[in-house]
Amino acid sequence: MSLEKGKTIAQNGLRLRDSPRDGETLGILRKGTEIEVLGRETWLRVNANGQQGFVLEDYVEPVEQHLVGNDEEEVVVEEAKIVVFSSSRMQGNQIRINSGFIDSMKILEQLCEKYDLRLHITSSLREPGQIISNNIVEPASMSNHLIGHAIDMNIVSHEDWFNSTKLSDYDSLPDTIQSFLSDLQAKGLRWGGHFSKPDPVHIDDATNLKSKSYYVTQINKLWGGAVSLI
Repeated sequence: MSLEKGKTIAQNGLRLRDSPRDGETLGILRKGTEIEVLGRETWLRVNANGQQGFVLEDYVEPVEQHLVGNDEEEVVVEEAKIVVFSSSRMQGNQIRINSGFIDSMKILEQLCEKYDLRLHITSSLREPGQIISNNIVEPASMSNHLIGHAIDMNIVSHEDWFNSTKLSDYDSLPDTIQSFLSDLQAKGLRWGGHFSKPDPVHIDDATNLKSKSYYVTQINKLWGGAVSLI
C-alpha cells in the first residue's frame, strides 16, 4: 500500500522535530521538500529524505498522486451532493453537509451518545463570500466549510454550555469533553482547538489537506468559478 505524499510550503523552511510541538529540531526542510506522511494528527509524522520526524500539518500540502500497478493511491469522487443531516444529539442551525461527510457526522453522533453530550451547530456548509458573524479566526481560503466537510459547534453537557471561550481552555474542560475531543481525533477527524491558529468550535475531516484534487472537484461542482484557491 502506497504512503500519502506531501510537499512543504513554508517560505522560510519548516522544522523537522523528533516529537510534536516543542521536540528537538532534527533539521530544516526547504520549501518544496517532498515527504511521506507516516501518521496524521495536528502534527504529521513524516519521512523526509530518509529521516523520520514531525512537522506541523499547516505547512504541508498534498502532492498529486497517480495509479501504480494495482495500488489506488488516490480516489477522486466526482459527485458533489449536499444533504441535510439531523440527529437527536444535535441542535441549532440546519446541518447542510456533503454526502461524503455523513460518516464523519455519524461518528460525532456516536461519540455524543457515548459521553452523553449534545452539539449546538452554529455553521456547516458555507457559500463563497458568505459573511460570518462572530468568527474566531479568519476563514481559510480552502475552508472545508465550502465543500460541506466541516461544522462549527458548541458543546452542551447536561445544562452546561461550552462555547469558544470555554473550549479554548482545554485543561479546564470536564473529562467527558476532553475524552470526546480526543476520541474524534483518534477516529480521523480534526478539532480546531489544536490548529496552529486555534479554532476550538471547529471540526472537519482534513479533506483540503488529504486530497486537493477532490477538494477542487467539489468546489467546481458546487460553486463553479466562484472560489479562488490562491
